[in-house]
Amino acid sequence: MRSKIIIFIAICLWTSTSLGQLSPSQIELIDKYKSTRRTSSDDEVERYSNPDIYGQPSANRKETSAIRSAEQNNNTPADTLKSEPAKLRPFGYDIFQSSAEGFLPGVYDLPPGGYTFGPGDNIIVNVWGTIDLSLELVVDREGGVFIPKIGEIVAAGSTLEQFRQKLDKKLREGYSDYQLSVSYGRLRQISIYVFGEVDKPGGYTISSLANILHAIYMAGGITENGSLRNIQLIRNTHVLHHYDFYNLLLKGDNADDLKLLSGDVVYVPVVGSQVEVDGEVRRPAIYELTGTERISDALMLAGGATPEAFLESVSLDRVGPNDSRILKNLNLSDSAAAADDDVSLQDGDRIAVYSIYDFHENRVYLTGNVKHPGSFGSTDTMRISNLVDGGAQLKENSFTSRADLYRTNSDGTKTLLPIALDRALSGDPDNNIMLEPFDSLVIYSFDNVTRRKFVMISGEVKKPGRYLLYDKMKLSDLVFLAGNLTKQAYLLKCEIARVNDGRKTDILTASLEDIFAGESLGTDILLQEDDCVFVRQLPDWRPTQIVIIEGEVLFPGSYAIRHKNERLSDLIARAGGLTASAFPEGALYYRRTIEGDVTRRNIGQIISNTQELRLDSLGNQVDDMAIKFNPGLLNRIIIELPNILQNPGDPDNIVLADSDYVYIPTFPSGVQVIGAVAANGTISFVHGKRARFYIEQAGGITPDGVRSEIRLVKPNGKVLYKNRAWNQKIDPGDAIVVPSKIKKPTDWTRVLMTTATVVGTMATTILVVDRLK
Repeated sequence: MRSKIIIFIAICLWTSTSLGQLSPSQIELIDKYKSTRRTSSDDEVERYSNPDIYGQPSANRKETSAIRSAEQNNNTPADTLKSEPAKLRPFGYDIFQSSAEGFLPGVYDLPPGGYTFGPGDNIIVNVWGTIDLSLELVVDREGGVFIPKIGEIVAAGSTLEQFRQKLDKKLREGYSDYQLSVSYGRLRQISIYVFGEVDKPGGYTISSLANILHAIYMAGGITENGSLRNIQLIRNTHVLHHYDFYNLLLKGDNADDLKLLSGDVVYVPVVGSQVEVDGEVRRPAIYELTGTERISDALMLAGGATPEAFLESVSLDRVGPNDSRILKNLNLSDSAAAADDDVSLQDGDRIAVYSIYDFHENRVYLTGNVKHPGSFGSTDTMRISNLVDGGAQLKENSFTSRADLYRTNSDGTKTLLPIALDRALSGDPDNNIMLEPFDSLVIYSFDNVTRRKFVMISGEVKKPGRYLLYDKMKLSDLVFLAGNLTKQAYLLKCEIARVNDGRKTDILTASLEDIFAGESLGTDILLQEDDCVFVRQLPDWRPTQIVIIEGEVLFPGSYAIRHKNERLSDLIARAGGLTASAFPEGALYYRRTIEGDVTRRNIGQIISNTQELRLDSLGNQVDDMAIKFNPGLLNRIIIELPNILQNPGDPDNIVLADSDYVYIPTFPSGVQVIGAVAANGTISFVHGKRARFYIEQAGGITPDGVRSEIRLVKPNGKVLYKNRAWNQKIDPGDAIVVPSKIKKPTDWTRVLMTTATVVGTMATTILVVDRLK
């Protein structure tokens, strides 16, 4: 064919020459032939390019990106030639793209063997013989079905066979010689809810055969923001089950896909940690983690490595500190190496498995604070300065006093070589060393190697705490970063504690009022590392404090404390005084801050430490406290309100505090008798009677009661006991408590064994003494 084209062009040339010039069509034909020859010639030359293992790997293993080649220029690496990588997709979400209509259970689908009837289910019953019946029964809301001439039968909660047996038993009570057939009719519908990261959240009516996956299909499937591994089934406000969809996708295991009940909620939370797996694996994609996976587990999720995978150098790209990324090469080729390199995965990890055809010996790596991190082709004359392109690769905040070169030895171990990067760039042969295959140079930023400096601010600012110290940062700057001052801040004097090496701490003062007024610029102190700023509160500052009084006062409700010396009697007067039905002897006063004060004083631990140790029968210490301590019960303050109202100067006239609570009850209906008496209850009050009278009215003390330990609880909370309780005249609202005896069971077997041992010992002693005579 080629020879024919040449002959044709030659004829055209000869013809045009003879005519003196070429026609436009002949020129176009010649140019087209030249272009074809040039393209064909170029394609016949085999061109080779190395992949960039640090870039985003392609999902198509035939696509490889070229690495920078330093062979074109011995002084400077050439620009990287990269192919556009295929974008990875999250695994498993595309299954929801198909229509849900053919997937959902049908009304006439055969239920599983364990299916139980519920309200709304249809049951088809056929009876023939001595009695002919053909019925389509519907289970009512109470769970039963009614059959004429037979009666009502409970169907809810029964399987098909269990219901047939119930019906057969009923029929045998009045009939014989019949045949019975029971089958499913139309199954009931249930109402369920699907919320979270689904396409169409909301409530749905669905077949009673539906499971979790059916509900998700009804809601349009899970979005790519939703989790496939932590789908929650919520029943009765509690998370009943966590469903991992990966078990079905990867193993075909649907055992965890539970059947739904009416009212169930299927909730899809936001997707958890994710990892990218790309390269020489059978199923490259983005996979969700449960929190315990390692790299080998991620490869299994991706279907395993292909036969062409080069497992001696698996790339792990991970988010590092200070908004950086860390690159690691891991050896997963044998069990000995994998034991150390099979690291736990983190959110955002990128795993790349490269082909054995993409692995090249002439490769070096540049990572860290550089403009274009990655892998580069090396030559026999390539040095540190060539790899960093004479410094052009460095970012502005690069730390040039030191870089680290990791060199791989022949036995697989690594050696760390510190490099003075600034000297290497100036040509120092001791630092601008020759590179070897697999060398990895790490460049640091100033943020990586310098200590971060902080200052503290506390007190009356909106956001007290620890803040980064910036260059030339002043006191006013720190106050601004802390959200500025609160309204109760004391502006005339602010303290700054400054630590000096080897000397005592200096205390500096400044006037915030002058600083913010701009009257004295010199007072705006320049801060130093570890300075602690204290902004004090205004003296006698008191926020609005509220007390509550309820019960038998004319105006119950909340009241603001007017001044720090306001007392209980003042509060009652402001509330309009007591009503005619008030019972001041039973007034309750609660101060909720007492519980916190007692807890801070560690009273509970002191009680525990001072109690007598108790041992069980095996000699083990029993932790049960004999004294039950509840600091919340200490919030009540016992007061004598009648005395307070008659004598406001009485010490019991308590100074009010924030959150105090006062309750004035109505006049009581009688006296309570509680404990070891025949009948616990309230006895009508009789003036002048003592405790014996009320105990007799309650049926007297039972045989288990202890008369000598009787307690009398007064309405104000005071407790009297023993003779004082017996002799005290009873007042309205009193409570009489009769305790019970403490019974200790006697172990007669142990007593007899101990007695026999003692008697035997005495007999043996007497016998020995008699023989010695």
